[in-house]
Amino acid sequence: MNRKGFTLLEILIAVAIIAVLVAVLVPIAVNQMEKADITRAWSDVNAIATATTNFRSDTKEFPTRNNSGTQNWASVLYSGSTWANHNETFASGVDYGNNRDRMWNHFMVNESNRYPSWDNTTLIGWHGPYLDRDPMDPWGHMYILDTSAMTQPSSGGPFYSWILSAGPNGQFQTDDQNTDALQGDDIGKWIYKWPE
Repeated sequence: MNRKGFTLLEILIAVAIIAVLVAVLVPIAVNQMEKADITRAWSDVNAIATATTNFRSDTKEFPTRNNSGTQNWASVLYSGSTWANHNETFASGVDYGNNRDRMWNHFMVNESNRYPSWDNTTLIGWHGPYLDRDPMDPWGHMYILDTSAMTQPSSGGPFYSWILSAGPNGQFQTDDQNTDALQGDDIGKWIYKWPE
């Protein structure tokens, strides 16, 4: 007898097999995507750290000047075009102050000639760009470079300068100065400690 089609039992078995495969494979795929996002965030943090090191090597100072270009300091640099406008939040007690500036103005362009320009005689000065893009973390949030320790606070400490992503939850939880350990799910590292 030549039979056409599938029985109800065969269809139910096929659906059950597909359901089991989906139940097993979807969490694995989601986990791999989360790992890829965290890896990308670490890569960006390291790129910002390298940019900071190269910037300091060229200019003999940290990227801390505000747009007046003198002794008025930017205490935090951020990626993106605006401060905390990408659904980031800050944990209680975490405050990066009001003296903020875009990373773009320091690492991509030497806006308002804040830093000495490259000079072929002395070979000292801004010689960027130091980053190839204005990075946002994999979750669409800004990165921050806390530069307040780099301006050498007058007393207390130790103070740490962090490069941070708010991580998957979008909340900056790492204290802005006086901790040497990441908090919550923040991704980043400290690159300068005052006093050294």
